[in-house]
Formats: sequence, C-alpha cells, structure tokens
Amino acid sequence: PIPRLSHTSRHDCGSDHTMRCSSVLGCVAVALAAQVVVAAQPFAYKMVSGESSEFVQHRVPIASAVAVHGMHTSYMVKMGQAEVGSGGTSSWTGALAVDSTLGFTFAFFTELAHANVNLKDSKGNAIDLAPLQVTVDVPLSDSGHDGMGLQWRWNDSLPSGVYSLTIEVSTDNVAHFRQRRSTATNDGLVMAWNESPETDLFSHPLTLNSVLGHQIGLAVRVFDSVAHPYSEYMATKVKPEARRSNAGGISNGVLIVTSPSDVETVVPMSDVAADGEWMGSIEATEVGDWRMEAMVTGVNNEGVMFTRSAEHTVVVNQPEIVLTNKVYGILDTKTSRLSIYLMAKPTDDSATDMVFKPYMEVWGKDTTGASVPVAYSENLARLERFFFWNYLRLEIDLRWLTKAGVSTVSGLTARNIYVQDADDQVVLALNMTTPITLIEALNDITDDLAVASTTAIAGVDAALSSIASSTYAGEVTRVMRDGTPPVRNTTAPRVDGKILLVHGFCADKNPFEVQASDWTDAVFYDGAKAGHAKSRSNNKFTEDVVSFIESQNLGTFSAVGQSQGGLVILHMLNYYHTGLDEITTGRKIQSIASPYLGNTALTSLGDLAGILYPECAPPADMGRSGAEAWIAGISQTNIDQMNIYRTQYDKGGLFGNGWCNTIMNTLLENPNDGIVEVVYSAPLTATNVFPVKVGWCHKEDMNWPPSFWDKDRNAEMNLAAGRK
Repeated sequence: PIPRLSHTSRHDCGSDHTMRCSSVLGCVAVALAAQVVVAAQPFAYKMVSGESSEFVQHRVPIASAVAVHGMHTSYMVKMGQAEVGSGGTSSWTGALAVDSTLGFTFAFFTELAHANVNLKDSKGNAIDLAPLQVTVDVPLSDSGHDGMGLQWRWNDSLPSGVYSLTIEVSTDNVAHFRQRRSTATNDGLVMAWNESPETDLFSHPLTLNSVLGHQIGLAVRVFDSVAHPYSEYMATKVKPEARRSNAGGISNGVLIVTSPSDVETVVPMSDVAADGEWMGSIEATEVGDWRMEAMVTGVNNEGVMFTRSAEHTVVVNQPEIVLTNKVYGILDTKTSRLSIYLMAKPTDDSATDMVFKPYMEVWGKDTTGASVPVAYSENLARLERFFFWNYLRLEIDLRWLTKAGVSTVSGLTARNIYVQDADDQVVLALNMTTPITLIEALNDITDDLAVASTTAIAGVDAALSSIASSTYAGEVTRVMRDGTPPVRNTTAPRVDGKILLVHGFCADKNPFEVQASDWTDAVFYDGAKAGHAKSRSNNKFTEDVVSFIESQNLGTFSAVGQSQGGLVILHMLNYYHTGLDEITTGRKIQSIASPYLGNTALTSLGDLAGILYPECAPPADMGRSGAEAWIAGISQTNIDQMNIYRTQYDKGGLFGNGWCNTIMNTLLENPNDGIVEVVYSAPLTATNVFPVKVGWCHKEDMNWPPSFWDKDRNAEMNLAAGRK
C-alpha cells in the first residue's frame, strides 16, 4: 500500500521528481519499487514541441483526406483444389467489362507456371490474344524483387461489352506453387484498366480509428476526372462531385472483405444519402490486416456497363490502452520543463512492449482570462508504470507558456489528445479536452489533491515569473523543440563529418553503394547485409538505422535517403536524438524519390506482394492513409530541413506521354517515376522542393535510368551535405 504522506516533510526521489516520500529511507524503498515497474527506454526519444500555428496539420487526418482514385478493376484469382500427382486442370473464370473507346488493358500476375489464358466475347467468340501478349514486370520493392506477369492491350479496337476470361493451369503446377508460397491465400491477380476518365473511382476508408469492435469499411464514388481533376482534391481536400446512378454513376456495389484469418465476407454497399457515394462496413472482429475491395457497377452516359474496384488494406488493432481523462503535470525545477502524464489503462499485456505516439495541444489563459494556444507536445513513448498508475509521458518547456503570454498554469488544459500505434499509425485512443492538474509528485494523487495542486501551481507560476523577468525574448531553442539531449557515450571515439546513405523499401542492396565514388566520407546502411527485416514500418526501419549509427560510432553526420529511406531519415530527425541534430552548416537531410504522402499502387497492390514475394508486403505507413497519418506527426521545423529531389519519365511510349513501367503507369497518378507519384512526393508544407527532373525512373530495369545513378545530382547532394 502507498502511505499517505504529509506535504510538510518529504524528499524528492529520482531526477524526474515523480516520487516524494517522508524520509530518505522511504525514498530508497519507493525508488526500488519504481525501478521494477517503469519501462526501459531503449532509444533516446525526443520530447517534441512546436508552435500552436501547427495545430491543424498535426491533428488526425479525416478519412476522406487519404483517398485514392483509379479506373481499374481487380480480381483475386484462386484456382480450384489441387494436389501433387492428381493430374488434370484447375481453372478460374471471371467477367471483364470493357467500356472505354480510348484503350483497354488487362494483366495476369502469378508465379503459376504455364498458365493458359483465354478471352471470349459475349457471343462466345474467342479473342486471339497471342499477338498482343507481352511479359511485364511489376516492382514490389525499391531494389530487386520484381513480380512478373502477362499483359494484353488494345488501343481502340476492342468493342465495348462484357467478356469472359478463363485461366487454366495444371493441378500439379498449382499444388507446387502453393507449397512454395505457404503464406499466400490466392494464386494470382487479374487487373483490368479502362481509359475512361469520366468514370473514375474515388475511394477512402471510413475511419482511421480502426480498432477492435469498431465498424470498418470503404466509401466510393464515381467522378469525372476531366471536369474535376484529382489535383483539385489534393489542393482542397474536398471530395469531387459524385455522379448519380442515373447520370453515369454507380448503380450497384458490394464490399468484399477478407479478414486476417482469411474468411471472406461479401457486404452490400448502399448510397444512403442518395448523393452518389456508396458505403459498406463490417465490424472489426480480429486484429490484423483486413483486405477490403469495393466492387461497383453502373452504366455510363453512353449506355455502356462499367465495373470498377477499389482496394484498401485496413489495419485493425486492439485498443491496447484506454485514456482515463486524467492528465497531471510535474515541474522539473532544474530544467524548467513540465512533464505531462497521460494516465492510461492497458487493456492487454502487449501494451508494455509497444511504442506509442501520444499527441496533445496545450492551452492556457492570458492575463484577461481568455484561452490561448500555447504549443503542441508529442513523442514516441512506451507505457510506464509507477505502482498501479500507468501513463505515457510528454514534456513541454515553460518558455512556450511565456512566449504565448501565459503567466499562470491555473486553467492549463490539454486538447485534441490522441494516441497512435507508432508502427501502423492506427489511432488507439482519443480525448478532446482534459484539465492538466499540477502536482509535485505522482504519489500526490493519493494525498489531498487540492492542496498538492495549489502548492504545485505556485511553484510553476514562480518559475514562469522568473522566465518572464529574465532575458528570454521569445526565441525558440532546440531544447524547447526537442527536449534535453542525452549525454553522449564517450567510451568510444566519435566519427564526425560522415554522410549516411539509407536505401528504400525491401531493398536487396544499398543502391547508392553501386556508385560509391559519388560520395565523400560516406557510410552506407544496408539492411539486407545486416539481416534486418525487408518490410518495416518507418519507425521499425528507423530503429534499425539508429542501431547501425551507434555501431558505427557516428558523431555529427548528415543523411541522404532513397525512397522509404527519405521517410526514415525524416522520422529519425523528428523523434530521435542523434548526431543529425548537431549539424549547423550544410543540409541535414536530403532525399530522392521518396513517397512522403504514400503510394497509390501500394494501397491497391498490397496483396500482390503476398502472392509473389511475401517478404515485401508493404507496411501500413507507406499506403495513402498510413502515410498521411504519419506525416501529421512531423514538425514543420523538420519539414523545413528537408531537401527533396523528384524525377519522372520522359516523353515517349504509348501516345507519346511516356512511362517508367507500363503496369505501374496504369495504377499510379501521372506523372511518376514508376513507383513514386509526383503529387505524393513532398509534404504539402515543404519548402525545399526541387523541380522534377525528367528522364529518370525509380529503380533499375525501367524505361529510363534509376535516379540514384544520376552523377550530377549525387555530386550536388554530396557537396551540399552538412559535415559539422
């Protein structure tokens, strides 16, 4: 039991002043107990704070702000039962609707050997596919690991109508494939594209708060992307006008849901508001990745039937913690920083192993008593425990309050609180507005709280008064933004002045190392050599890179990232104390071909990786919804440190418009580099974004050279990189 301690004779215990007790001996006992239950922090996380002007960009994105669009229809292919040595043929049949007069393409992706593909029109006449068949590859990673498929394309010669597609494979081949790919639940993927911009499908998840027991699903609408270009939506985040069912819109739709345990459920979709937007949902009954495909049909304005589909992977998490509506603040008199404790209750033992991302806005009152915004506070945090209290801890420097004109912490409140899983970006807990109760130590909660709070407020107000009467003139310092940096380990000599080069998603090598001579004093991170996972969230990837930095004894360094590597070095700059923070001249971070706002193809093709190369199944924070939720946590100060290079294909190819990869070009927003879409290649508030360079692609074996082979750009980045 915790003793009821008097306020008249107590001693501080520990550097964070979270414990107070009636004697020095009591301090020892309390400290020993606390050491058992307070979680260890394996990394030096920053205590991030920033200006109130950033409040809006840090709030949880609304679901409709993470939309994608496309003119395709996809069909997961699952052949019949097959056993090795059984003989015979296994087949799959589906319907393809052709509604475009500009062009129609379909492709079949699989690792099944010797598949026979047959297409018949509505009268049963066979279509000769042989002259049009080409082998194509689909990039499943940033380096290596491409999937293969077959493609057929008609520019304008295939009449509109509904066609029957049949795929036949020997049962032996099917059985052998399933043995090799034990994790794959499907045998292939068929995708069909109609170049019909007046029948474009816009889609988004219903919620980003996808936790166990909640409803999850999709919302879709058909729109005219000529009259309402997608760029308008990106600029305003206002959904494009939907076509009604009687004016070329959707007339029927179903939501095909596959649960994490591979149970398929078909849910009817409906236009509840009669506004052209169709929705379908289901209760999330399992934790894991839910594959959702909205399959819709309609009749266009020319009287031709169309089908479209939209695919999203919705990550469902259990709410490992529940916020308790209690928030406490404790002043550290040595640093003039306020530790803020979000009191929480774990709902599962796994909560103690997780990395959370708590966020809050701090509000105070000015001299007139009016509420004023002070600053936001966020960080990466593990759930900590002091006796039977569990909490996530944030910090805020008292100078933020002085800067905002707040002279007393009486009436201090936390607003727009949310807690995310740092890996999949799922919002686990929300709390709109809660008073911040000032105390001197956590075990004051069991004492006379009113008395303890009055005493604590007086102490913090005195500290604020001292800051106001000092030479502080409103400047924002590194400590205000990032917290107090840890004392560096001096047992090993530091290596200063290096440039760290980080590869991208699921790479089989560090592509920068192919032309190592382009870089001076470079250190190449290679996850494949280190045996790290190929598919990782931004945070898991960053943990691996930070561990590598420590193993190399890097002191002051700058960084360059390719593709996901760009997201990783930005994540590191925002959340981790490293030698990046010590760069004072030159550029801290630079990137080439990085999808900061996500990727349409990863949203649509997530299951294809599971079929062809399961190790490259994309992480949640590289799809559109996960990326938007992730970038919302990055401070504007660190976004301003970014130096972003982008590329795209040159003119040529079909219709002279160019492409880097034919299949990806049908899925991605144009222009693109074969993987990264220009529209998603920079945060909307980024300032150092260089013009798109034409004639370069994302990786090897595309229609133009990979951007990391550009010696001129490499020389520019190498010269500009900060060294000290």
